[in-house]
This record gives sequence, C-alpha cells and structure tokens, in this order.
Amino acid sequence: MSINFSRKKILINTAYNFLGKLLPLAVAVIAIPIMIQRMGTPRFGVLTLTWAVIGYFNFFNLGVGSATTKLVAEYMARGQSKELPQIIWSSLYLLFVFGLLAAIIGWSLSSWLVERVLNIDPSLRVESRQALSLLLLCLPLVFATAGIMGVFQVQQRFALINAVQTPLWIFNYLVPLPFLPYTVNLFHIVQ
Repeated sequence: MSINFSRKKILINTAYNFLGKLLPLAVAVIAIPIMIQRMGTPRFGVLTLTWAVIGYFNFFNLGVGSATTKLVAEYMARGQSKELPQIIWSSLYLLFVFGLLAAIIGWSLSSWLVERVLNIDPSLRVESRQALSLLLLCLPLVFATAGIMGVFQVQQRFALINAVQTPLWIFNYLVPLPFLPYTVNLFHIVQ
C-alpha cells in the first residue's frame, strides 16, 4: 500500500515540477522575441548575461542550501523535529550573510565584469553596471530562498514550491514588456 502511495506521490510531484517548468517556458517563447524586437539584440544579450552572472554567484552559498536539505531530511527521519527550527534558521541566516557577501563582492567587481569579462559594448556599459548592481542586491534573498526551497523539498511540498517559483519565473519575462514602449534602459527594465 505504501508503494502505491509513493508512486502516486512521485507522479504528482513530477507533474507539479513539469508544469512548473513548462509554463515559464511557454511565456518565454512569447515574451523573448518581443523583448528582442523592442530592446534590440545587444541590450537583450546584456540582460541575459546579467541574469546568468546572478546565477553564477550562487556558488557563494558554498553548499549550505544542500547541507540544510540533507540535515533536515536526517532529523525528520529520526523524528527529531524539535531541533529543526534552530537548524533551519541558522542556515537561512548563514545563506543571507553569504548572499550579502556575494552581493558586495559582485558590486565591487561589477565594472570589471561589465568591461573586461563580459566585454559589453561601451554604449551599454553604464546601464549594464546599474542593472547588474540592482540584481546583485537581490542575492541575499535569492540565497535564503534556496534554503527554504530545500526544506520544502524534504517535506515533498512541490506544489508549494512551484506555486512560488513558477509565477516568479513568469514575471521575469512579463514584467519588462509593459515598460518597453517607454524605455529600453536596462536599469529601468530590471527594476
């Protein structure tokens, strides 16, 4: 009986995750050509690069999110739920601090990243630095959210995870669209 329950749970969670990835992809297929047409390929390329740089800064969490997920799973399996709040809050605090440090490091390196590493066209450098700096401010929350999502994964709360993540990914593509008739400045688009 538990085998059927486990299979059913796996199928349901897989469906949540599949839909959670498919919906933003469908929105992206529609929104990206509009953004490229309105912003131009160079600006959209810079926007994509800044999104990627933010993703690469995740290495600064040093595996704390994964370790939290593992610890929470172990403690839950042993029935030691009293210790979980301390583990979870400590982890979230540490992830927030690592995110803050990553943001400070990224901010201090933003000119170098824009000019030397990403080799962005001089006409786009100022707004690229501004947009990157603004996105870097989000890193503490991005890191902490990853820790929270790991806790939800252990609890097999994939419906909740996707209910939070999917709209955020969709908004990532939709929010710039209404502003494009008025501005193509990356700083304003990222805001």
